[in-house]
Amino acid sequence: MDKFVIRTKRTNTAAKDVKPATSSSAHKTPEFGGPFKIDHYQNPTAGHQVNNGGGVQRYMAARQYKLSQQKPSSVSSIFDGVHVYVNGYVGSMDDLEFRKLIQSHGGTIALTLALRTVTHMVCTSLCASKTQKLLSARRATVKVVHPDWIIQSVKSGKRLPESSFGVIKTKMVCQDVQSIFAVGQTYST
Repeated sequence: MDKFVIRTKRTNTAAKDVKPATSSSAHKTPEFGGPFKIDHYQNPTAGHQVNNGGGVQRYMAARQYKLSQQKPSSVSSIFDGVHVYVNGYVGSMDDLEFRKLIQSHGGTIALTLALRTVTHMVCTSLCASKTQKLLSARRATVKVVHPDWIIQSVKSGKRLPESSFGVIKTKMVCQDVQSIFAVGQTYST
């Protein structure tokens, strides 16, 4: 095999009177003085979709409607009016089974922590940033409860009080942050 390859310039073998497909719709217009393309087409390989004027609110409303159509039938109405956000680990029960349990007893599931709509946050523990977010909110109406609240309420057949299943301890929250980290001071939980 030769080490040297002789390259020749490629010549255009197409006929001179054949025009490419893209220039077939070009016209000379007196206003612009040059070629003007009049064919408009949408390139399917553009890599994005065109927004038809809808916003996030419109999308979320359609999404909530679609999810409400898929909602399983209610066994009871223990959790009517309860909008639950499940945060992390829920105990020995599978996450999907836990969500179905809430929905089958009249509750709804929130996929995001929307402080205006969520009534209960279910979690085993809560990080400091979410605790601060909940406590510093203008309308702190979200009750942070342990997953046992859901399970015990279903077992008893009625909605139990949330106060005995709270995750945020009131003694710890009521203390001032500076007094917690003060030298020589102790605190109780």
